Amino acid sequence: MSIRRLKCFIAMPFDRADTDNIYKLVYKKILRTLKITEVRVDMKEHNKNINDFIIEEIKKSDFIISDLTYARPSVYYESGYGERVIPIIYTVRKDHFKPKSDDPNGNLAVHFDVSMRNIIFWEDDMLSIFSKKLDKRIRHVTKPIISQLKNKNKIKEEEDDFKKKSEIDKIELIKRPLILMIRKKGFHKLIKHINYSDYQLFTYGIYGQIVNNVLRILHFNLCKKVNGNDVRSASYHTRSLSEVFYKKEYFKQQIKRVHTIEEHQIICSIDKFNVDRIKQYNHNYKYGSDNSELIIKDSYEPIRDILHIKNKRVVRKVRYRNICHFVCGVKSKNDVKNRFLDALNKI
Repeated sequence: MSIRRLKCFIAMPFDRADTDNIYKLVYKKILRTLKITEVRVDMKEHNKNINDFIIEEIKKSDFIISDLTYARPSVYYESGYGERVIPIIYTVRKDHFKPKSDDPNGNLAVHFDVSMRNIIFWEDDMLSIFSKKLDKRIRHVTKPIISQLKNKNKIKEEEDDFKKKSEIDKIELIKRPLILMIRKKGFHKLIKHINYSDYQLFTYGIYGQIVNNVLRILHFNLCKKVNGNDVRSASYHTRSLSEVFYKKEYFKQQIKRVHTIEEHQIICSIDKFNVDRIKQYNHNYKYGSDNSELIIKDSYEPIRDILHIKNKRVVRKVRYRNICHFVCGVKSKNDVKNRFLDALNKI
């Protein structure tokens, strides 16, 4: 997929012999050689407020060439707005760098607020040098823009290919990379997979780790679509499965120091779901600021310690937290990997 043509907004004084000559011999020639569309508002037919039309065209453009010769207020206005949204290449006639005694209004000088910019100067008898400098600057400015457009095209192609796949193929495509991400975060696999028959949520592994005396259990869930009942049902299963974690030999010595148990579920849904509907089914739960987290429980409760002291089970209180993390509306493999990593980093 080829990228669209770039657009360059030209801000400069019009109907002046020297600047019009610069436009024809330099700006226009370079831009067309680089296959960049030049935009000049004086050459476009419209029936709008001129200021609104200028802003509209600047927003559509990728960068600006702003010639400060003759200190036209309109050029400074357009450049000032453009500074907020896109890169600007400044040019000016060479004699504008020094103030003149016969120019009290500063119409033949670069204003002080842009004088520190890397401005390219030009002279009528040295246009070839100016042309080479401007060409080099344009290529430098447009390189990241072109790279960004190529990246957008690549993402669009990936999303289009992902849409064509069946639901099973989509799940198979994203399952393995996400499991590898979990393992890289230091989680140990406890249970391979569980399929709950009462709802369409498939758990592709339950993982655990102990970090800073916090016992973390992670349920990795994948499904086509999730609703409020699914979230509620999934939360009921997590606590009963935590006993499996205690029985792992390599965790036994650390269990006695645990003061917090966190059970996390990352629910990846291929389709989007309505967060408001989830809230209706789970109105007693707390939600994170971006609606991507559901805090099911956060309290201090008694648990049975797996270690035996004098042949008796120890009962003690620890902080218990149960949290759901949502990754919904998966668009492609890279899309879900980035958002899944965000969810993992919150654990």
